[in-house]
Amino acid sequence: MKSFFTLATLFITSLAFTQNYTPIAVTGYNFDVIAEATPAMTTTNTAMDGSDYVLYNQTYGSSFGTGTGLPNNGLITSGSSTYQLAPYTSDNVIFLSTGQTDSLELTTPSSYSSLSFLGFSTEGAGTVLFIIKFTDGSAMVVPSSNLPDWFTGTGAVINGFDRTGRTGDTPDYNAFQPYMYRINVHLSCADQAKTIQRILIINTTSSPSIKTAIFAVSGASPVSTSSILGFHDPDCFGETNGYVQLTPSGLTPITYSWNTSPVTTTQNLNNKGAGTYTCTITDATGCTQQLTQTLTEPAAIGSSQTVSICSGESLTVGPFTHTTSGTYNDPLSAANGCDSIVTSILTVTNINNGVNLSGHQLSAVASGAQYQWLDCGNGYAVISGATAQTFSPTADGAYAVSITINNCTDTSSCIVYSTLGMEEGSKVVVSCSPNPVSNLLEIHANEPVRSVEVVDLFGKKQWIVLSENELNMSDLSTGIYLLNVTTNSGEKRVLRIVKQ
Repeated sequence: MKSFFTLATLFITSLAFTQNYTPIAVTGYNFDVIAEATPAMTTTNTAMDGSDYVLYNQTYGSSFGTGTGLPNNGLITSGSSTYQLAPYTSDNVIFLSTGQTDSLELTTPSSYSSLSFLGFSTEGAGTVLFIIKFTDGSAMVVPSSNLPDWFTGTGAVINGFDRTGRTGDTPDYNAFQPYMYRINVHLSCADQAKTIQRILIINTTSSPSIKTAIFAVSGASPVSTSSILGFHDPDCFGETNGYVQLTPSGLTPITYSWNTSPVTTTQNLNNKGAGTYTCTITDATGCTQQLTQTLTEPAAIGSSQTVSICSGESLTVGPFTHTTSGTYNDPLSAANGCDSIVTSILTVTNINNGVNLSGHQLSAVASGAQYQWLDCGNGYAVISGATAQTFSPTADGAYAVSITINNCTDTSSCIVYSTLGMEEGSKVVVSCSPNPVSNLLEIHANEPVRSVEVVDLFGKKQWIVLSENELNMSDLSTGIYLLNVTTNSGEKRVLRIVKQ
């Protein structure tokens, strides 16, 4: 037991380093000594000394114009430490006479590297002993620590919050006193790994008139949480310019041991090739942590890829661009000087979007695809059920087909389908594309065309030369025209076109 006490004393006195303490939620306070409203006699349940004094909050103080009092929200901050007082409407202190013991239960059992207790003694300086109970049944006994008097001590965390007579509601109007102090308890490395469940507090003062008061407890997370700051993989296959950088945490001095041959004992590892590297970090308390980082290198051979794109799209590999099917070996030079070959097997899906007109039937040239026929004159509306390679219109108009192959889609030009002037039983079919037209208009017929006459809506003929079933419409004004088409057999057809 002596050696254990000696170890605990070491942690109290020699490990006085800066830590961030945050409030720990606990239950078990045994008295209410902070008045939140008048009269103090009914908003507290005991006095703190022989003069019948209690503490009060800012709301209570404002009713007397004192300008003092504990914060209404109970939050007390000093440097990197924050403490949360219990609600003023319930018990809010562990208040003990000499030899008495009570405990605080953690609402959520947790692990901590250090604990910080906020409190003071009354009627003189006192001492308190803490026993920290862990969920595994073990305990850490912290030898008695000094807890200064609320009016005569030094090194206060907070002061000037005043006090008031419990019986007569008589504030002192003291802007400098009382004082609250902290006692920091640092856990051993082994105990930092345990989960704290309960804290026993004992008033070990020799004088029977001195009472001790603990108002809050805060904790600091385990300090041995080193991390990898960064790393760099070797630039090229077989190179040794990789490194690993660490951000250490813990009590100094800190030692390092890397799994290299020979062992590296520096914080950072430099000039290394591909591999898995582990560092064992040990701080001054004996807490150890292992960090592992794997460095990888580029492959020694070139890479390959198989890519499919649609016609009109392209594959880009570094500075190289490919738009046709084939196998390409592109040499690349990285910024770090490593050369590699990227092999690309490229397949480009080209869709023939041509449409043939035969009799009363339109037929897509491309086979083995998905089809959807469209009504050009109705905003390219989808024609319900028209999903075959062939389509027989039921009305004159302009039609196109959307063709999909290998997730690539292309749409044909609009084909004008017209039966105007067609004699009953005639098998001659005439159409044109594109429609609307800007320049060249192509005449489609299932027999040779003898002549084409272009007439505007006023009946005026427009003289256009017919060359190999093509009409150059570029000189016509925008508008609607009629084509009077005569075939070699004497069949006549009238087509309606739009000139853009």
